[in-house]
Amino acid sequence: MIVYNWVLNMQEQKLRVVTKTEEVLKDIETGKSVSECLGSISYIDDASREVFVDFKENPFNKPVKAIFKRSVSESQVKTAMEKKLPVRIEFIDDNMSNPVIKDIYFSMFEKEKLQDIHIKGNSIVFEGEKELIFKCGDINVKCSSENGEFKVSAEKIKMNAKGDNEITGTIIKLN
Repeated sequence: MIVYNWVLNMQEQKLRVVTKTEEVLKDIETGKSVSECLGSISYIDDASREVFVDFKENPFNKPVKAIFKRSVSESQVKTAMEKKLPVRIEFIDDNMSNPVIKDIYFSMFEKEKLQDIHIKGNSIVFEGEKELIFKCGDINVKCSSENGEFKVSAEKIKMNAKGDNEITGTIIKLN
């Protein structure tokens, strides 16, 4: 496992990935105990471009310099800081002076900025253990594994087929 930190090259305005000290890498690879919590990115030091985080049980009463466990873009870090998005922080051997940012939690669905989302692929699978529901206004499509039901609710339902339109079942009810 490699721990990454991001550094902005001011001349090229590009991010490059640098590894943290051998001591932290050694601690992770030797399996020392790791505790976690949620926190937030407080600020980015303008001169060094280092990231500082704060978290609930912070014993230092000020943000602490952190490193990233994986490579992230500058825009992701700035967005997380500006929107106060939660970040998952690890502490090796409960050492709160060396936080490692494991993840930044982003949401695609912000109510004030709803955007179109396009999903495209050769095969796309949505899977729910008990049920799967798609909604659009007052229209609902519900699949339930508990009773084996596939239900479509809408004011009007139209079905068109270029070929055969087949409806099969043990009993077919029409009104």
